[in-house]
Amino acid sequence: EDIGGQEWNISDFILVTVNEIPAGAFCSWIEGSGNQSSSMIRGTLMQHFFPQEALQQAKKYKHLLDELSIEKVPGHLILESGYITPEFRSRGLLGKLIVEILRIRKAQHPDLKICSINVLKSNSQALRIYEKIGFITEVERTCENPEILKLIASKSRVQMRRSLDNLNQ
Repeated sequence: EDIGGQEWNISDFILVTVNEIPAGAFCSWIEGSGNQSSSMIRGTLMQHFFPQEALQQAKKYKHLLDELSIEKVPGHLILESGYITPEFRSRGLLGKLIVEILRIRKAQHPDLKICSINVLKSNSQALRIYEKIGFITEVERTCENPEILKLIASKSRVQMRRSLDNLNQ
């Protein structure tokens, strides 16, 4: 199913192409716009589609992931699950794609004020791109337990935000 308000919703992805070749994509939605948080929607989808054994296994690591959890702010435009294929990296496509998403979403929802993105702190290249297009770090979470590195590629996560008031800056 294609259920909006979270990063697994295919309809909320915007695709970038180069010479008609898919080069990358990014998902965006307005947090809480359907009166449910993205984490609640995602949790419901996981309960419905994932095997119970997998969910039980995942619960063993929940305490580690909770240390890195950063709540998404209701009413913010959320960007998540962005990807540029390797052959199209280092061409400025990610920044251009994000700016285009911001323009599209602001045109659709003129009252939007803030865009947020959560990113692993170890993803220094993405952090530089986001900073270059006006995002600043607002929140940082760190898990000191080394076991976290068996699950994800960083022990820290940040939430960056950008005003949508002036998209020409």
